[in-house]
Amino acid sequence: MADGGPVAPVAAATPTYVLNNDLIGIKSPSFDWQGTNLPHQFRSFKRYSELFLSTPSYVNKSDEEKVNYIVLWLGPQGVEVFDNFSSITADDRKRPSAVWEAFSQYFEPKSNFRLARFQLRELTQRSDEPINT
Repeated sequence: MADGGPVAPVAAATPTYVLNNDLIGIKSPSFDWQGTNLPHQFRSFKRYSELFLSTPSYVNKSDEEKVNYIVLWLGPQGVEVFDNFSSITADDRKRPSAVWEAFSQYFEPKSNFRLARFQLRELTQRSDEPINT
Protein backbone atom coordinates (compact mmCIF):
# COMPACT_ATOMS: atom_id res chain seq x y z
CA MET A 1 0.00 0.00 0.00
CA ALA A 2 1.13 3.56 -0.57
CA ASP A 3 0.72 4.62 3.06
CA GLY A 4 3.26 2.11 4.34
CA GLY A 5 0.66 -0.21 5.88
CA PRO A 6 0.70 -3.98 5.62
CA VAL A 7 0.66 -5.47 2.16
CA ALA A 8 -1.54 -8.46 1.49
CA PRO A 9 0.48 -11.42 0.28
CA VAL A 10 0.08 -12.25 -3.37
CA ALA A 11 -1.29 -15.73 -3.84
CA ALA A 12 0.92 -18.01 -5.85
CA ALA A 13 -0.55 -18.57 -9.28
CA THR A 14 -1.84 -22.09 -9.64
CA PRO A 15 -1.33 -23.54 -13.07
CA THR A 16 -4.44 -24.21 -15.08
CA TYR A 17 -4.51 -26.45 -18.10
CA VAL A 18 -6.86 -26.01 -20.99
CA LEU A 19 -6.89 -28.96 -23.35
CA ASN A 20 -7.03 -28.34 -27.11
CA ASN A 21 -6.67 -24.60 -26.57
CA ASP A 22 -3.65 -24.50 -28.89
CA LEU A 23 -5.77 -25.66 -31.85
CA ILE A 24 -8.83 -23.44 -31.55
CA GLY A 25 -9.63 -22.05 -34.98
CA ILE A 26 -7.31 -24.44 -36.83
CA LYS A 27 -8.92 -26.83 -39.28
CA SER A 28 -8.29 -30.47 -38.51
CA PRO A 29 -6.71 -32.61 -41.24
CA SER A 30 -9.01 -34.11 -43.85
CA PHE A 31 -8.51 -36.05 -47.05
CA ASP A 32 -10.43 -35.68 -50.33
CA TRP A 33 -10.69 -39.09 -51.94
CA GLN A 34 -12.14 -37.53 -55.09
CA GLY A 35 -8.97 -35.52 -55.81
CA THR A 36 -7.09 -35.85 -59.08
CA ASN A 37 -3.57 -36.37 -57.70
CA LEU A 38 -3.98 -38.64 -54.68
CA PRO A 39 -0.25 -39.34 -54.09
CA HIS A 40 0.52 -35.61 -53.87
CA GLN A 41 -2.58 -34.95 -51.81
CA PHE A 42 -1.62 -37.76 -49.41
CA ARG A 43 1.87 -36.32 -48.91
CA SER A 44 0.31 -32.94 -48.05
CA PHE A 45 -2.21 -34.61 -45.74
CA LYS A 46 0.57 -36.53 -44.00
CA ARG A 47 2.65 -33.40 -43.42
CA TYR A 48 -0.33 -31.45 -42.05
CA SER A 49 -1.35 -34.38 -39.84
CA GLU A 50 2.18 -34.77 -38.48
CA LEU A 51 2.15 -31.08 -37.52
CA PHE A 52 -1.20 -31.58 -35.80
CA LEU A 53 0.06 -34.63 -33.91
CA SER A 54 3.12 -32.71 -32.69
CA THR A 55 1.05 -30.05 -30.90
CA PRO A 56 0.68 -30.16 -27.12
CA SER A 57 -2.88 -31.45 -27.49
CA TYR A 58 -1.73 -34.62 -29.26
CA VAL A 59 1.98 -35.15 -28.56
CA ASN A 60 1.42 -37.08 -25.31
CA LYS A 61 -1.22 -39.39 -26.74
CA SER A 62 -0.35 -43.04 -27.18
CA ASP A 63 0.71 -44.35 -30.57
CA GLU A 64 -2.54 -46.29 -30.83
CA GLU A 65 -4.56 -43.11 -30.26
CA LYS A 66 -2.50 -41.29 -32.90
CA VAL A 67 -3.23 -44.07 -35.39
CA ASN A 68 -6.93 -43.70 -34.62
CA TYR A 69 -6.74 -39.97 -35.34
CA ILE A 70 -4.91 -40.55 -38.63
CA VAL A 71 -7.50 -43.07 -39.80
CA LEU A 72 -10.41 -40.90 -38.65
CA TRP A 73 -9.00 -37.89 -40.50
CA LEU A 74 -8.80 -40.02 -43.65
CA GLY A 75 -12.56 -40.51 -43.42
CA PRO A 76 -14.79 -43.55 -44.02
CA GLN A 77 -12.89 -44.65 -47.12
CA GLY A 78 -9.62 -44.42 -45.19
CA VAL A 79 -11.08 -46.62 -42.45
CA GLU A 80 -12.06 -49.18 -45.07
CA VAL A 81 -8.61 -49.14 -46.67
CA PHE A 82 -6.96 -49.43 -43.24
CA ASP A 83 -9.18 -52.35 -42.25
CA ASN A 84 -8.24 -54.19 -45.46
CA PHE A 85 -4.47 -53.77 -45.19
CA SER A 86 -2.94 -57.22 -45.32
CA SER A 87 0.66 -56.01 -45.50
CA ILE A 88 0.94 -54.87 -41.87
CA THR A 89 0.77 -56.89 -38.67
CA ALA A 90 -1.56 -56.28 -35.74
CA ASP A 91 1.33 -54.66 -33.82
CA ASP A 92 2.19 -52.40 -36.77
CA ARG A 93 -1.44 -51.23 -36.88
CA LYS A 94 -0.72 -49.52 -33.55
CA ARG A 95 2.39 -47.66 -34.76
CA PRO A 96 1.90 -44.38 -36.66
CA SER A 97 5.11 -44.83 -38.67
CA ALA A 98 3.97 -48.24 -39.96
CA VAL A 99 0.51 -46.89 -40.79
CA TRP A 100 2.00 -43.91 -42.65
CA GLU A 101 4.21 -46.31 -44.62
CA ALA A 102 1.29 -48.59 -45.51
CA PHE A 103 -0.81 -45.67 -46.75
CA SER A 104 2.18 -44.24 -48.66
CA GLN A 105 2.56 -47.54 -50.49
CA TYR A 106 -1.19 -47.63 -51.12
CA PHE A 107 -1.12 -44.18 -52.76
CA GLU A 108 2.05 -44.67 -54.80
CA PRO A 109 1.31 -44.91 -58.51
CA LYS A 110 1.26 -48.52 -59.63
CA SER A 111 3.27 -49.48 -62.68
CA ASN A 112 1.30 -50.84 -65.60
CA PHE A 113 3.50 -53.25 -67.54
CA ARG A 114 1.03 -53.39 -70.45
CA LEU A 115 1.10 -49.64 -70.85
CA ALA A 116 4.90 -49.60 -70.54
CA ARG A 117 5.21 -52.33 -73.18
CA PHE A 118 2.88 -50.42 -75.52
CA GLN A 119 4.84 -47.20 -75.03
CA LEU A 120 8.10 -49.04 -75.73
CA ARG A 121 6.71 -50.53 -78.93
CA GLU A 122 5.61 -47.09 -80.09
CA LEU A 123 9.09 -45.59 -79.72
CA THR A 124 10.82 -44.78 -82.98
CA GLN A 125 14.33 -43.62 -83.60
CA ARG A 126 14.57 -40.12 -84.99
CA SER A 127 16.99 -39.44 -87.80
CA ASP A 128 19.19 -37.26 -85.53
CA GLU A 129 19.45 -39.90 -82.78
CA PRO A 130 22.51 -42.15 -82.81
CA ILE A 131 22.15 -45.85 -82.15
CA ASN A 132 24.60 -45.78 -79.20
CA THR A 133 22.78 -43.63 -76.62
